[in-house]
Amino acid sequence: MNINTTSTANSAAPTRRPTWRRVLKVSAWVLMAIVLYAFGMVAATLSLLHPQRLTPLLEHVANHTLRADVTLGYAELNIRGSFPYLGIEMRDLTVVSRDIKAMDAAEREMLPEWADTLLTVKSFEGSIKLTDLLAGAITVDSVIIDRPQANIVIVDDETNNYDIFPPSEEEDTTAFNIADLPKITLTRFALTNPGPVRFYSDGAMATASFSAISLSGKDKPMYRIDFDGDADCPAISEIFGIEDLGFGLNGNIRWDQAKPEEIALEGFAFKVSLIQGNIDTRFNIGDSARIDALRLHLDPLPVGELLAAVPEDMAEFYGIPVGINTDARIRVDAKLLKPYSLGTDGDALPTMDVDVSVADSYLKWQQVDFRHFSTDMSLHIDGNNLNASILTIHQLNIAGPATDLHLTGTVTEMLGDPLFDGKVNGVSHLGALPPQLKRLLGGASISGDLTANARIKGRPSMLSPGGFQRLLVKGDIGLRNFRWESDTVNSMYVDRALFKFGTQETFKRADVTATGLLTAHLTVDSVYISSPEARMHLTGLEMGIGTRNSHSHHCDHDIRPMGGALSFARYEMFSVADSARVRLRNVKGYAIAKAYEGDEHRPHLILDLEMHRFSAGDRSTRAVLRGAKTHLEAILRPETDRSRAIRAISDSIHRANPTLDRDSIYGMATAEYRRRRGRPHRTTVKDSETETIDFGTTTAMRRFLRSWDINGTIAGKRARLYTPYFPLRNNLRDIDITFNNDSLDIHSMRYTVGSSDFTITGKISNIKKALTSRRKSQPLGILLDVSSDTIDVNQLARAVFAGAAYSSAAAAGNGISLGYSDNEIDLECAMKQQGATAADTIVPILVPTNIDANIHIDAANVRYADLMLHGLHGHAMMYNGALNLHELNATSDVGDINISALYMGRRVDELSFGFGMQLSQFNLANFLSLVPDIDSIMPVLRDFSGIIDAEIAATTPISPSMDFVLPEFNAAVKLDGKQLVLIDPDTFKTLSKWLFFKNKKRNIIDQMSIQMTVENNQLHIYPFIFDIDRYRLGVQGYNDFALNFKYHIAVLKSPLPFKFGINISGNPDKMKIRLGRARLKPGDALAVNIVDTTRVNLMRQISNIFRRGIREGDRAHLRLEALRHHGATPADDIPDNDTLSPVDSTEFIYERQIEAPVHAATAKNKKVKKDKKDKSKNSKQDTQASRDIKDDEKTHKNHILPISQLTYRHSYAVTDTHTSHREPPSSIWMAPSTTLCRATPVHG
Repeated sequence: MNINTTSTANSAAPTRRPTWRRVLKVSAWVLMAIVLYAFGMVAATLSLLHPQRLTPLLEHVANHTLRADVTLGYAELNIRGSFPYLGIEMRDLTVVSRDIKAMDAAEREMLPEWADTLLTVKSFEGSIKLTDLLAGAITVDSVIIDRPQANIVIVDDETNNYDIFPPSEEEDTTAFNIADLPKITLTRFALTNPGPVRFYSDGAMATASFSAISLSGKDKPMYRIDFDGDADCPAISEIFGIEDLGFGLNGNIRWDQAKPEEIALEGFAFKVSLIQGNIDTRFNIGDSARIDALRLHLDPLPVGELLAAVPEDMAEFYGIPVGINTDARIRVDAKLLKPYSLGTDGDALPTMDVDVSVADSYLKWQQVDFRHFSTDMSLHIDGNNLNASILTIHQLNIAGPATDLHLTGTVTEMLGDPLFDGKVNGVSHLGALPPQLKRLLGGASISGDLTANARIKGRPSMLSPGGFQRLLVKGDIGLRNFRWESDTVNSMYVDRALFKFGTQETFKRADVTATGLLTAHLTVDSVYISSPEARMHLTGLEMGIGTRNSHSHHCDHDIRPMGGALSFARYEMFSVADSARVRLRNVKGYAIAKAYEGDEHRPHLILDLEMHRFSAGDRSTRAVLRGAKTHLEAILRPETDRSRAIRAISDSIHRANPTLDRDSIYGMATAEYRRRRGRPHRTTVKDSETETIDFGTTTAMRRFLRSWDINGTIAGKRARLYTPYFPLRNNLRDIDITFNNDSLDIHSMRYTVGSSDFTITGKISNIKKALTSRRKSQPLGILLDVSSDTIDVNQLARAVFAGAAYSSAAAAGNGISLGYSDNEIDLECAMKQQGATAADTIVPILVPTNIDANIHIDAANVRYADLMLHGLHGHAMMYNGALNLHELNATSDVGDINISALYMGRRVDELSFGFGMQLSQFNLANFLSLVPDIDSIMPVLRDFSGIIDAEIAATTPISPSMDFVLPEFNAAVKLDGKQLVLIDPDTFKTLSKWLFFKNKKRNIIDQMSIQMTVENNQLHIYPFIFDIDRYRLGVQGYNDFALNFKYHIAVLKSPLPFKFGINISGNPDKMKIRLGRARLKPGDALAVNIVDTTRVNLMRQISNIFRRGIREGDRAHLRLEALRHHGATPADDIPDNDTLSPVDSTEFIYERQIEAPVHAATAKNKKVKKDKKDKSKNSKQDTQASRDIKDDEKTHKNHILPISQLTYRHSYAVTDTHTSHREPPSSIWMAPSTTLCRATPVHG
């Protein structure tokens, strides 16, 4: 029951379906109905728009819409593939410009044949999704265009073939918004078998050929685009020489129509001729264009090809080198660091990093050949602040045949004053330099290695004087095995050298530290320089200089303190022209420059120099100095009004005459200054005949001495001079000198020369004026005290005359060389050899007119001639060309001496000499040695010996051969002697026998006083009386220098009971002897002291002349005045016919002293016969007397010496205005009945 009931119930009430199922079912039927309707409509449309109807329809619409003739071969709409895509297919499409067709035929012929055809397409296929179209979207499934070809022609500004759209009648003011467009989707776009795209304008034509073009959107919104092609542009190829104008784009483009302003390129490769690369970017083309991201990579660009493509005129305009040959390729990578808006940032650049690199390559240009070139640089560009951009040079390597250069660093603040911070390292192989560069360096041959290493941090502005202190530079430059030879035989060799420098260095010594120093330091192992003029060799050089690297806030001319040091082991310089040589060893020096006592405009220079050995000289002279120390300080003087005025005038002259040298400008400015001051221009009158010392002061040295105050010290252990001009060993020791620019103080100096020694102290003054005087009119003042233990005048004189002989020989080209050795033994041997071989040549000795000297001499021992003098003291003075020996006093074992002398040697033709001398208790033989040639002028003195007191005054001109000019020789001599000995024993024996001396062995004159004068070429002996044995004799007379004499001997006391005289005259070849009366009496001896008065007057003249100088011509000549006017008559009035009285003659005949005349003998014989018996007892005595007389006559004759037997000590000839040659002068001494004739020539 229950079952049925249940079944019945179920049957009576059926189950209802859910509502959503019913809605879905209804919707499906409705959609199907719509699709069927749409399909029906499309089918109906397709059936209505079949190709035969559609093709002309499209042509008609296009021709009426466009300003072009459009032809279409076939057009069809179809549904292909899966529904709902509607496809369209067109074939043989051609678009022809009406503007070109409408042109004048003549103008049309000027254009290419295809100029009117804008576009041709073989076929076009495409489809669109109908369902999306109904929804307001456009979905293009595929577009394929086969064999498209386009032509673009521009005739002028108004005529072309591409402007085919008619202008709009109403201006569209509606703003374009890409969001208003329907959604557009493109699945695929392709150009197959594309034809060329041709362009023509103004006769120029270009063609672009595409291999393929495709756009794929299957991964939308990522689209893939690919196209490649080539361009042919004859104009570009002709200008740039580029044949390959290939181009292409391959990559992905992301574009979403929902965000249509955003476009992204990913993996996008591009190619434009030589430029290839890829780019990844994202940019926005909305209201303001903005690049949100960018990464750019350029494949290595061939630099050579790029440069070759630049036209020559363009390269010249932009300064691009022409003719570069390189295989270098530049790789560029860029990355944008933040978005960059093109519209709002104006001219600002994007913020990005750019990397540029060049792989190892070569580069050749003209004679430059870099075998290796590479670089890697990064540029950070700060778009908001371009000055904050940074260029980083990771490496820059350049290597050529001669040079390897490596550079790293950074450059910042590039827009204003760029800051570079980096390092430079390089090596240059100088032997491989190009010939052109070698010629620029002046060398035909260069070899060696040059290295350079530097750290540099600075700006271009820091290279100025005001900014240099901020520049940081530290590095070194090295040179090794450097050899340089020029075409002119100049050469240089450097073993090793290193130059270090720095601008911000630190110096430490002991507890002193200095920072911020500008320093330079040079070390040289060895350098040798040679030229045709000179050679130089330097070893062990080390020098450095440093200064505080700070800028003065006051003036660029402020003194910047600095210091330096110098040392070297050996320096040699040799001058080929004059054989001058300089050598230094172990030299050390220090120098400081600073402001003087806070005055920033006055420099204060300090120099300390030490040298172990210094030698200098030429082929004949060498000076050697050992253990020298010098301290020098120089301070610039404040500028005077005169200096400022002359400087201003000099500047004006220089501006008007820029080619004039500085010396000429200074001379003209000085003359102009004096003219403005009303002072006459000083002209320099040089007396070429006077002797002056040329100090060799250069113009620069003159300016230095005038502008600077100098002081310092000189100390030396030993100095020597080797020269044939003074061939005598000499030595300076213990040198201690202080100096300034106007004086030099000698505190101690020991000078040894040969056997002589001197200790010198004193002062040399007026140095500045003497050295700066252009006319040499300012004398150098010398005031010295010289003390000596021994002075060998003989040795010194020999050296002086040997030097004079060498000077004459050297002038004739017969000089000698000391060689090149620095060995002192070798130098001394060469010098002695010159002294030993010096010719007997005498040259005039001139006294400089620009020396004013006063030397006090104090010598313990002086050797002169054969004398040894002791305790010599006095003064030697030099002034204005005159040399004065003033009050020289000395003692000796043979007597005391006092002498004053004046030698005037201003000019060669005005040489003269005068002296006054007093001798006390002097040995006569030594006196003859003391006064050279006195025995030649007064030969009578040679016949005596003994002790004398003497006074001498003499003056004489000096010939250029340094001889006395005897015709003008004047002298006054006074001799007082005791115990004088007649030194000729034979003469004394004859005299003693003939005059019947009591003591025939006592050859002594107890006392004799003689006064003699030489004047007017004559020797005058004033009357003097002396006793010898039983005789008292008086003598007076004269002789000239031609051996003509006249003497009178008065026999005032004798065994005879009367007085008589002997008159002697003539010459040695023809002598007259007559007996006469005695013309002298005992009281006739000269009562006035002629010699003493003359000597005193002469000393006064010497003093006056020396005091006022010798410029005044004749007034300066020495004279011996009134020699013969003191009351005595020499012998002028001795009569030639003076005879004895008859009584005295008879007595002489009777005493058999003279021979009787013939008539007298006859009378006497008669008387003898008459008294024969009375005198027979005396016959034997008479016979003996006769024999004695004959013996005496024989002896007498034997003492008359012929001229041929005369002994000459000097050879000379006296030149006279009337006689070309005259015989040497002589003096004679005549004894009764005996003739002694001796002559010794003298200079004349």
